[in-house]
Amino acid sequence: MKFVLKLIMMAVALLLVTACEDEDPLDQFDIDLTDEQKAEIIVNDISGPTGGVVGQLQVAASTARESFYRFATNDTTISVFWVQHDLDLTFYNNSGSESAVFSPLSTDSLTVQSTLTGDTSIVASGADVDINMNRSATLEVGSILSRTAVINGQGTDQSSQSISSDGLSYDLNMNGLYNVNDVVIPLSEVILLPQSGTVTGITGGELASNGLTANIEIPYTVTFDGSAVVTVTLTNEDKTYRVNVLTAQLVE
Repeated sequence: MKFVLKLIMMAVALLLVTACEDEDPLDQFDIDLTDEQKAEIIVNDISGPTGGVVGQLQVAASTARESFYRFATNDTTISVFWVQHDLDLTFYNNSGSESAVFSPLSTDSLTVQSTLTGDTSIVASGADVDINMNRSATLEVGSILSRTAVINGQGTDQSSQSISSDGLSYDLNMNGLYNVNDVVIPLSEVILLPQSGTVTGITGGELASNGLTANIEIPYTVTFDGSAVVTVTLTNEDKTYRVNVLTAQLVE
């Protein structure tokens, strides 16, 4: 009888161990981002100082200026603050034919293939952020002869971030996608800021905090109106933020 009882106890113990091994800890614990944490991720994803999409758009617009080619070629690398931009440029004249070089008299459009890399630590919207940048995009820049850059295209973000704010810390391995939709940037301005157009995307990726991991997705739309402060709408929620893309700060 003792032997049978021992076998029964061993079987029960084995079932309990198996159940624990099969159980996903995320079935018990959820990583729910606060509105502030979502805002921090969005700020980092779009702002110039954090290597976001606005900085990428500004560099793309600068390649439509004659002054850019005093120091650069159609296959070049430039640094903007801590971000390295590896650029591959293709030029087209106003009839759509490819050109070997940029000409202020005939180049009306160009294709910018860019890869952004770099590492930094920065304070963005009150949060301490460590960034390992890995962003790439293919952008079409048109209407150059009218002294305006009209930019369309798409990109991906495979960067990693470590964010600390209000005693909370989390790591985020990005897996973001974004589309640039008719973003208009006047080339005559000293600071190249989008006057109109949108960027739509999904930011997020694998988030880790306190030993737990989860995949997050935050769909968003950025709307430009000519100022440094843009409107960001979380498209799956009733949330709108105002972000200064030159300072990487939320605006109340």
